[in-house]
Amino acid sequence: MARDSSQRAHRRPAALWAALALALAHAQARPEEPRSAERAIKAAFLFNFTKFVEWPASAFGDAKAPFVIAVLGEDLFGELLEAAVKGKVVKGRPITIRRYTEVKELGPAHVLFVSSSLAGQLAEVFEATKKLPVLTVSDMPGFIQRQGAIEFVIADGRVKLHVNFDNAAAAGLKLSAELLKVSKVFRTDRAGEK
Repeated sequence: MARDSSQRAHRRPAALWAALALALAHAQARPEEPRSAERAIKAAFLFNFTKFVEWPASAFGDAKAPFVIAVLGEDLFGELLEAAVKGKVVKGRPITIRRYTEVKELGPAHVLFVSSSLAGQLAEVFEATKKLPVLTVSDMPGFIQRQGAIEFVIADGRVKLHVNFDNAAAAGLKLSAELLKVSKVFRTDRAGEK
């Protein structure tokens, strides 16, 4: 029995990377859009975070309430985000996509991608999500130093994850070991990296 759970644990990161590889292959099929591969990978990550992060039960209205992935500000994903979640169910919950252009419009979200178009309004974003179980994600430089949980970083031509463990924990979220293994982990309570 222990062997079965060990095998499943080893397959989970593989599932994450397989989903990302499919997104990359889909995006590379359109070379006229050089940033589409990057956007498809980020969209796939937004979906996969629902599998590798644990939200408190209070984050959902009931057992059938959907996971809400929201984009706040300029939407750079378009149909790529819908394609990443189409027909998917996570932990028995369907996935819903919502888009908000301004902080004052912000409604319920479990995963919230904050567009760089709102760089000047991060204080308002974090005030609106303060003490809520929301996984905040962005590709803005320095996002995790300003209360964000996950920052997409481009390094060596690849999308990489920088995670602020303490910011995620402050939102009541538990990050899986699998997610932490593929991320560069930072802590707020001390200088430098974990």
